[in-house]
Amino acid sequence: MVVSFDPREWCASTVYLHGVDLFNYAYWWEAHEAWEGLWMAAGRRTPSGQFLQGLIQVSVAHLKWFQGLPEPARRLLREGFARMTDCPTPFLAIEVAAFQRDVEAYFAGTRDRLPVIQLAGFAVDG
Repeated sequence: MVVSFDPREWCASTVYLHGVDLFNYAYWWEAHEAWEGLWMAAGRRTPSGQFLQGLIQVSVAHLKWFQGLPEPARRLLREGFARMTDCPTPFLAIEVAAFQRDVEAYFAGTRDRLPVIQLAGFAVDG
């Protein structure tokens, strides 16, 4: 159980980083579960809480997409990215515009590889 979350200390949050790893390896439901505790600890209405809820929705959108449910997936993507756009970038080390571009390209069929969360300052293949 997560009792607090300071977005300035994202790199010390093993729960946050574990959620990123889960997302990057296509464990979208598990990433959603990891981030949900952080979302509640951050405060659902705070900027970091809204951002985490956006990540959760984007993660579940991937799951819906792979379940063959494109309309719910697209709705979740729109809602998720809407929650993330008011945050400064990078936020929680995520370059929001680049992440959104990669995800949207994948869903549009113009990108073959699954999008990954690239944390600013860390190299990730993908």
